[in-house]
Amino acid sequence: MPLLVARSQRLAAEALQRQDPQGLSDAARLADVAVRRWPTSVEALYARSAALYHRWLLTREPALVPRFMADLRRARAVLPQPIFWVYAGKTHVQTDRPLEAVGELQRALVLADQQRDGNAAALGRVWLGAALTLLGDQAQAVAAWVDALRVAPDVPGVYDFVPWARRLAPPHQARLLEAVPPARRAEVQRLLAERG
Repeated sequence: MPLLVARSQRLAAEALQRQDPQGLSDAARLADVAVRRWPTSVEALYARSAALYHRWLLTREPALVPRFMADLRRARAVLPQPIFWVYAGKTHVQTDRPLEAVGELQRALVLADQQRDGNAAALGRVWLGAALTLLGDQAQAVAAWVDALRVAPDVPGVYDFVPWARRLAPPHQARLLEAVPPARRAEVQRLLAERG
C-alpha cells in the first residue's frame, strides 16, 4: 500500500474519532494525491471514498455522495469485491433510496456467495433487510436478517439492523429475536426497546 494511502487512512481514523469534518477533508485530499499518482489503486480509491463518506455522515453535505460513490464504482471495476457493492447499497439505504439499494445488495450477495466471503454476505443481508424495511416488506427484511445471523453472527456490523428492526410489528420482532444467538439476545431485545 502506498505510504500516502496509509497516511490518509490514519488521518481519517483520527478525524473520525474526533468527529472532525475538516480532518476528513484533509484525509480525502491526501488520498486524492494518491489516486492521481495511482489511478487504479483500489486502496487509494477506497481511502478517498471512505474519508468522504465519513465526512458525509458528519455533515450530510449532499455533494459528497456522488463523489464517494464514484470512487466505490471505480474501485469495484478494478477489483470486484462484494463489500464495495455492500457499501453502495448501505449508502442508498442511508440516502432513502431503497430500490437502488436492493439492486446493489443483491449483486453483493451473489459475489459474496461466489467468493465465499461470509463477512460481506452477512453485511449485505443486514443492509438488504434495512432496504426491504424501507420498502415495507417486513417479512422479507426479517428473513434477510435471520440469514445474516446464520451466516456470521459475530461479524462487526451484523447487528446494525437494530434501528430498522425497531419499526417491525411485534410478531416480526419476535421472529428476529429467536434467531439472535442466546448470548446476545437480551442486549438486542434491550436495543429494540429503545427509541431513537
